Amino acid sequence: NEMLDFLIGKHFGDNPKEKINEIRSFKRQAVSHMFDALSVTPQDTILEIGSGIGYMSSAIAPQVKHLHCCDVSESFLNEARKECEGQENVSFHLANGRDLSFLNDESIDNAFSHNVFIHLNLFGIYLYFQELKRILKPGGKFWFDIAPSENLMTEGKLQHLFVEMSEFFKIAPETISRLVQWNSADSVATLAKSLGFKIHSHHENIFFVLEKA
Repeated sequence: NEMLDFLIGKHFGDNPKEKINEIRSFKRQAVSHMFDALSVTPQDTILEIGSGIGYMSSAIAPQVKHLHCCDVSESFLNEARKECEGQENVSFHLANGRDLSFLNDESIDNAFSHNVFIHLNLFGIYLYFQELKRILKPGGKFWFDIAPSENLMTEGKLQHLFVEMSEFFKIAPETISRLVQWNSADSVATLAKSLGFKIHSHHENIFFVLEKA
């Protein structure tokens, strides 16, 4: 439950372990959306930044040539290995949240990151963009989502989640990396453009698809 709570928050209630099938279904719907945006083919080598406990990974692996899963948590990776058991085209990497040095230059066809960049500040996003420029093949794409600061206000009020996170930060500021980080979509786009990425598409400042020239 602690792992699931960290990965998906309270979207599935206080005891998400009882709703595993619903969570898997939710994650696999996201896979379908991303694959359409990235035009993934069975010949692709894919990178998943922040694979968590592997619910998306296990759905992706049968559809691609190879899947690289990376996460900053060894515990999450161990669960992902169990979830992907028997799928021999999956590699698992412990990442430090700043670089992808375990991957060779221009070795990845497409990459994605679901509900991970919402936890990064602009420095972390920029460092990942630098690495993605290095590892993606020309024409390779990267799908990711952010928490846009443009959407902080709803009907004249601050988002409840922002207020809730501010209280968590007040009590335990050292947990900042676990909290949602609101960034300007324009700032994120500026970072991508500075590195030569084409913004292939983005949706309501939330979902971005970058393309390497």
